[in-house]
Amino acid sequence: MDPVRYLSHHRRRRRPLIDVAVMRLCGGTTTLLHITHLRQHPADEDNLSIALSDEAQPNTIVSSLTERADHYVSVFRTALIGFVVGVLLTLGSVFSVQYSNPCLIFGSSVSKEEETERAATLYKSILGSLDDSYVDQVDINQLFELSVRGMLQSLDDPYTEYISSRDMLNRRDLVGIGAFVMEGGKPDLTQIDGRQRSDVSTRSSPSISNIISSIPSTVALPNQLLQSKEDGFHVILSLEGYAFDAGLRVGDRLLAVDGKPITNDQKLGDVRDLLVGKPGSKVLVSFHRPGVDGTQTIEIERKPVKFPDVRYSGMLDSEGGCIGYIQLAQFGMDVGDSMKKSIQSLQEESYRKTGSLDLTGIVLDLRNNSGGKLQSAIKVASLFVPKGTYLGSSVGNGRLDKLYPDESYYASVADTSSLGNADSFDDYTQLIDTDKTHVVILTDHKTASASEFLTGVFQDLDLGLVVGIDATTLGKGIGQRELPVGDGALKLTYHEFHTPSGRCVQLRAKNDDATYGGRAKKVLRTANGRDIVDRNGISVDYKITTPKNSILSALLSKNGVYFEFATQWDQRWKSTPDESTFQVDDTIYNEFCSFVEQRQRDGSLHLESMFDDQSNLDTIESMLLSSSSSSFSSESGHVSSLSTAIINELLDAFVTDKEEVMRELEKNILSRHIPDSKLLARGLKKGDDVLVKEAMELLEDNTMFNHLIRR
Repeated sequence: MDPVRYLSHHRRRRRPLIDVAVMRLCGGTTTLLHITHLRQHPADEDNLSIALSDEAQPNTIVSSLTERADHYVSVFRTALIGFVVGVLLTLGSVFSVQYSNPCLIFGSSVSKEEETERAATLYKSILGSLDDSYVDQVDINQLFELSVRGMLQSLDDPYTEYISSRDMLNRRDLVGIGAFVMEGGKPDLTQIDGRQRSDVSTRSSPSISNIISSIPSTVALPNQLLQSKEDGFHVILSLEGYAFDAGLRVGDRLLAVDGKPITNDQKLGDVRDLLVGKPGSKVLVSFHRPGVDGTQTIEIERKPVKFPDVRYSGMLDSEGGCIGYIQLAQFGMDVGDSMKKSIQSLQEESYRKTGSLDLTGIVLDLRNNSGGKLQSAIKVASLFVPKGTYLGSSVGNGRLDKLYPDESYYASVADTSSLGNADSFDDYTQLIDTDKTHVVILTDHKTASASEFLTGVFQDLDLGLVVGIDATTLGKGIGQRELPVGDGALKLTYHEFHTPSGRCVQLRAKNDDATYGGRAKKVLRTANGRDIVDRNGISVDYKITTPKNSILSALLSKNGVYFEFATQWDQRWKSTPDESTFQVDDTIYNEFCSFVEQRQRDGSLHLESMFDDQSNLDTIESMLLSSSSSSFSSESGHVSSLSTAIINELLDAFVTDKEEVMRELEKNILSRHIPDSKLLARGLKKGDDVLVKEAMELLEDNTMFNHLIRR
């Protein structure tokens, strides 16, 4: 039944209407009329008249309303916005949880399947009408994607999303040389992987800063590069196991690929297309290295590029015994094997030193770990508890016929049969006795999902202490799976997971301390009787107070200032610094400060952009100066003073934040010469990481550790 007859049918039968969306074409503009609450005011239904005939086409509906009915109408204008809102309102009538009986739209006896089918038919009719008869040409695929994304956004779930075929193609596994390249001299736009990205973040198109921050690196990577005499395509990160092993370094400027010159008028996508290719194929890369005369050419094998699950593992310098450190970056398919090898390597080193496999303690670093596969987190947990230990569960919407049934998880014997997964857990058995080897888990507000599940297992079973500078983790206690939809996919939230105590870490709704999504908040306790909070992420057992991160240092990293100074430093010194002895002294630091001030004066650097990234101050000042009003013109001086004050305050931070700026500058210079793993190990040895130092002190102090965990 088309929209006209559908509405006419319910009009004649006098059925109460809850929510009706009617399209009206008027003056070339598609308008949506949204009538609500007529069920509460049945008399008002008489005030609604719809003029139509049997010959009328669905796209030529003309609606008129009386003044009384106008009280219930919201009018949305513009063609594209109108269409999207129309689809949302129509489908929202079916799916929205704000109404107790949405089936009334189609009749009280309509089943869910019929309800969905009729909504889809109505949607198809609207889409077809726009395609056939709208005054301007429309892009049906674009309208479809916009309407679907809008519908999913109404769920208030940032993790359920539609992935188009284009997005599926863009996020395919990279097969390349394992280097990240950025174009210099582009202060207003950065390109990544050949795709232009503004710094506006959406779920389908993350911002540059989000993309950059997701790349694991000891050095804070730039979001853009400063303009310089040698603008071009520069390497900002060279990965171990890939380009770094072949000889490509941070700071190298690409000159040619397979003999084809790279020019400044090319786009990053063009360069990327030259570098990627079939796995196992070889590519010749020519480049210039700062401080080295001439052009160098190396051969690099193309491989599928994957970041390691375990970024680093090693023994910390502790006076209180053998304390191991493992930085777990993500929960990929190989994390179980990687963790197993890391633990065994630490135990072997402990045996060589003390004659015992039992470590004094382990620091498991889950900071910036956004999660991954829940089954991988279960494998890691299985290395710390006896076989068969209950680790938690996943719970869906309660339907018996649902695609993914509820599951319970046990150490070393996790049931994955419902997923058709033959993955064996027999190889992941207990290696660490937490009564003998104390464990500290490091978290922050970016610790999420599977990493929160693992943290919850340790906390609930009192296997270790959770330590961090943030009071809680992110609070993502739900899981997603991708369902194929045509050439794209629907990434669907299908369950929430619970830790051994029955706690769900999903952050509850704001201003709602009692319930979350209709589910009651619980009072829970750990195995040793410690109170834990439900639906609020994972609260740390021990919060570390550290100095706030330097805004100045973050700004210098983001704008490529550290990167450019390190390039010039290499050009001038033309030597490889000794990683064991090199440090940024006052002479180098003063040179750096002068470099920043010069860049600020010549306009290639704008320190105030941290607070005014849209250049609003300049715009306001220009408007005031051009105003004919003398009072407005006089105000421009205040705006200029504000901008100057921001710059001066940031320049003053070169004194107050000197230690952090020197540390980051030192890492940037060394990153040109040593791999990321050595840079990380060097920082741990020097004690640069305050949180790791605090964790070591806790592990060395049995009295404090046992007091906090109530043993």
